[in-house]
Amino acid sequence: MIGQIQGNLSFKKNDRLIVDVQGVGYEITIPASTFYKLPDLGLKVNLYIHTHVREDNIQLYGFLSALEKECFQLLMTVSGVGPKVALSIMSELSPQDMTQSILTSNLSRLSAITGIGKKTAERLVLELKEKVKKLSTVIVASDAPMASGVFNDLVSALTNLGYKSIEIDRTIHAIREQLTDKNKFEDLLKASLNLLRA
Repeated sequence: MIGQIQGNLSFKKNDRLIVDVQGVGYEITIPASTFYKLPDLGLKVNLYIHTHVREDNIQLYGFLSALEKECFQLLMTVSGVGPKVALSIMSELSPQDMTQSILTSNLSRLSAITGIGKKTAERLVLELKEKVKKLSTVIVASDAPMASGVFNDLVSALTNLGYKSIEIDRTIHAIREQLTDKNKFEDLLKASLNLLRA
């Protein structure tokens, strides 16, 4: 099984990319959240890989962090959730949002995801609530400054303004270095809105 790939990014599209590893191109399916964080073509990229094997196909799914890969694999433990549905969830929710939605039983948020109905949303909450409790502590520890009060206020404000989780995640990633408790909330909100409206 392939668990990780490092090489030069030779092609990228919304849902897939090709990584050149010493002349061999690996085609990898990715969530939209990964696409927005990719480097330019020709630059090095390191992806955490989930290898999905079926009788007639071997499919590679790639993520920029081990945490995203773990969330993807966790989603597939739910009955009725395969790679396609798990990828759809990962495209629209960051690990933080996914964990929070499950812990708070936010069925309306989960069922708003493309391909997820109310029954699937209920199964996600029922089958993953205990499992994501462990994940939530890992998320907070691995994203220290991002878990600050400023971060929470910023996400809340952008959500209330109608922006999607994937747009918010992409914007937060872009201004990550500016995001600390010493920053003024108003300045960070203004910077975020400038990026979102660009």
